[in-house]
Order: sequence, then structure tokens, then C-alpha cells
Amino acid sequence: MSRLRGVSAPLLVGLIGALVAAWGSWRPSLWYDEAATISSVNRTVPQIFHLVDTIDGVHAAYYLFMRVWTLAFGFSEFSVRLPSALAVGLAAGLMVVLGRIVWDNAFGVLCALVLLTVPRVMWAGSEARGYAGAMALTVAAMLLLLIALDRGRWWWIAYSVTGVAMVVWFFLSITVIPAQIVMILVLRRRIPRAAVFAMVAVVVAVTPFAWWVFGQRRQIDWLPPMTLDRLETLILFEIPDGSWPYLIGVSVVVVAGVAVAAFRSAAQPWPILIAAASWWLIPTGVIVIYSWLASPTYTPRYLIFAVPGFAIVVAWAVRAMTGDRRVWQAVLVGLLIALMVPSYLAQRGPYGRTGETDFSQVAEYVQTHAHPGDCVAFGPSPGWSPVSMRAVLRGKPDSFVGLRDIGARRGAAVSGSLWDEDRPVERYREFAAGCSVMWVIGDRDRDTAAQTFPGGMQVWTFRRERFVDTALHRELSDSGLHVVQQIPFTNSQVILMERDR
Repeated sequence: MSRLRGVSAPLLVGLIGALVAAWGSWRPSLWYDEAATISSVNRTVPQIFHLVDTIDGVHAAYYLFMRVWTLAFGFSEFSVRLPSALAVGLAAGLMVVLGRIVWDNAFGVLCALVLLTVPRVMWAGSEARGYAGAMALTVAAMLLLLIALDRGRWWWIAYSVTGVAMVVWFFLSITVIPAQIVMILVLRRRIPRAAVFAMVAVVVAVTPFAWWVFGQRRQIDWLPPMTLDRLETLILFEIPDGSWPYLIGVSVVVVAGVAVAAFRSAAQPWPILIAAASWWLIPTGVIVIYSWLASPTYTPRYLIFAVPGFAIVVAWAVRAMTGDRRVWQAVLVGLLIALMVPSYLAQRGPYGRTGETDFSQVAEYVQTHAHPGDCVAFGPSPGWSPVSMRAVLRGKPDSFVGLRDIGARRGAAVSGSLWDEDRPVERYREFAAGCSVMWVIGDRDRDTAAQTFPGGMQVWTFRRERFVDTALHRELSDSGLHVVQQIPFTNSQVILMERDR
């Protein structure tokens, strides 16, 4: 019976985590990064290897996994995001076991529930990228490390294999290894020889992979340099995903918990707090310092694998304040849930992705209203996107089946890149000559320019824009087409052009 209870808690919490992360994930539009995922996996395995040999090698394992997944379940918004929700559930379930090992079962459940209140975790659980998987693998590696410290033998091999998988899945998670060294010293006061061998084995095994992905470091040239202003980004977006109420609330909980523990006469399990803080702060510090002194590498979503350490810190603070009084623990966790809910609902709104991107709505409008044989053209790169509006096509290719694309010069799969190559706008006129109906996907008309900083990522510039003043409109109108209707969305618009009959 005790063994059944030991299994049921992780399973129940993991199921809750997966369901909460998956709920509403079918609603938000795909955005640029998720379109990149679909563009990468909607090709053959040799073509994926061609891609990752050129760019995005750091995501190779995720792309190969998603290739198999999408063959079975397709490319809908819910389907491509579901693996991330399952990864959040897995991480939560493993957190129960991890917390049980370092303290007791109640603490494990508390750690997992706190993890599920973190806005960044809920974001990752509804994102078609590998970040939630990186978090789950990191928790698994931490858990196996603790088990190996107690049981030794084959558990060290399990830890090493999982550690390699963790780094290959997302390379920056290698920064967890220094944190693991500190954790061993804090929790066990010495590092066993087997632990040294296991960690060295992980580093040696991933060295060729590290060399390979380091050679592709130019792919993150878009990241802004680390400055004092960027530290505000770290504080506001790393954990709370832009939610000031959650940031303030969780900070109060942590400070109060540490203060109560410090003033109580009874001994507190301080090593657990230090070990958890190491998991959270050491990877963050390494990446921030590297970004400051060497090359920009930091962006908030990259450090999702350090968030479980933060969750344990918060759970420790809650336990320090409440002791074994489950009612008060439930009250504090409920408070964190209430503070998280506005961010959670916003993430799952129709335009809940970064920058209120509208790729799915644009593609679905065209799919609903266009007819086979109609033509389609994609505008050049707007100020808020690094690539042309063809990213909409790569994210939702099924919406454009049967339409004649007049702007494609070379497909992404052929060139080994994420995105198709566009032919020069100056040549659109000749390719539009045979089109009676043209659907144009372009930047939205705006009377004034603006800038935003979505997700603490980089500045998006929304230029003052009028489609009728663009070179694309000039080429298409010179071919005999005229604007019939313009349908605006949040950032983009669909323009219907027809030829006089």
C-alpha cells in the first residue's frame, strides 16, 4: 500500500500538470519560433539533417522527435504544443519524487505544485519548442543524481545517460553541472569519486556536440547585448513572464519564509535551500556573465531548465512559514495560483503568443475564403519579424494548398534553411500576370510607428505602413490587379486583389 501511495502522488500531480499546461493551447496563434519548428520538421529526415548541419543544430534532437510526433498527430496548434504540456507534467511528477528524497512526500508535492504556478512554466507548456522538454530532462537528471548518491552502481550510468540527453536536447543546460557539484557538496559534504567520473563522462560525451553547435553561434546574433537594462528583463521575464503581481507576490513569500526560518529557534534544513538556489542561480549567473563579457546568449526563455530550482526555493519558504500545517500551505499556493491566472489566461488567448502574433488567424482566413487556383503573395520582412511574411506559410502550409505562390524562388527544405527564399519584389509583376485573384499577406497598415519589447526578447519595430504605398502593391497593380478588400489582424493583414473582368 505504501508503494502504491508513493507512485500515485507523482502520477496524479504529473497528470494535473499536463492537463493544466495543455488547456487552451489550441487557441493562440502560432508565432515566429513555432513556425520555425513546423518549417523544420515538415520535411524528410535527411532534409532535417541538412538543416541542422547549417543552422539550429542546438534543436536537432527536438526536431527529430517532433518529426516522428507530427507524422502521427499532424500539425495543428494543439498537436505541436501537446509534447510540451506532457513534458511539464513529467517535470511535475518527477519533482514530487525529488522533493520526497530531499525532505518528505509532502514537500515533494509542494515543490511540484509551486512549479505549476510559475508563469514561465505555463508558457513553456503551451509552446511548440523544446524548452519544456529541457526542463523535464534537467529534473530527471537531478533526480537520478540524488538516487545515485544514495544507491550508486548502475544509477550513475542512468544519470550520465540522462545528463547527455539533457545537454543534447538543449545545450545551455550544461550549465546545470556546476550547480550539481555545489548541490552535492551542500547535501553530502563531499563529492564521491563515482560522481566525478559520471560528470566527466557527460562533459566528454557532449564535447563534439558542443563544438558543432558553437560553430553555429551566429544564429543568435539577433540577441541584444547584456546591459544593466537587460537585468530588469531578467527579473521581470525569467520567472514571471512579465507579470509584476506574480513577481511581487512570490518575492514576498520567499523573503518572509527565509526571515521566519532565520528567527525560529528550531533548526531548519538550510542545505536544501542552498542546493535549490544553486540550481536556479548558477546557470543564470553563468549565462548572464558570458553574455556580458563574451557574446550575447541570454534571453529569458532559454533558462527554463533552471526554474525548478526556483520552485524548490519557494516551496522551502512556504514550508518554513507554515511548518506541517497543510491548510496554510494550500492558502499560499492558492495565492500564487491566483497571481498566475491572469498571465495564464493571456497566454491562452487567440493572440497569446509573443507580440500578439496572428499567423494562424491570417492563414485560416485565407484558407476559408480563397479558392483553388487563386494566387498568393507574401510581403517582405516587416520591422517586427526577421523574415518575410512567408513565415505564415511555413507555419500553416495546409492553409495554402491549391493556391499559386508567385513569390517563391527556392524552398527551405532544398536550401537547408528555416525559410524559403523570396524572389525580388521587382519580378512579381511578370508572375502575377496570369492571376485573376491575388491574396496578399503583408504588414498591417499603420498611421504611426511604434516599438514594443515582447517577452523581454528584443525590440519589435512597427513601422508606419500603407500597403498602397509599397513596392509590392506597385508591382501587382501594374500587372492589372487592384485592391478589393483589406482585412487587418493584430500585426498583419490580408489583402484581396482582383483583375478587372
